[in-house]
Amino acid sequence: MHQRRGGSGNNYSNGTNSNGHFNANMNRRGPYDPERGGLSASEMNANIMEQQNIDKIDQLSDQVALLKGLTIDIGNEVREQNSLLDQ
Repeated sequence: MHQRRGGSGNNYSNGTNSNGHFNANMNRRGPYDPERGGLSASEMNANIMEQQNIDKIDQLSDQVALLKGLTIDIGNEVREQNSLLDQ
């Protein structure tokens, strides 16, 4: 049978809950790991996702610019065709 670890709350300072298992939303060492001297895994994941979002925004911007060029060309063609029909 499991014995509960001491403490009154569910979250201990080491990131475990009352049954000794790690919480799903915390890493083992907290947000900053001085031993690694860098970002935590969740911060690195957030940075990676942010960069992916920036890349996707750039791709969308390029596609919108392409579509804008196409619509301008279509508008010019329509005006030219209308002028030929009016003659």
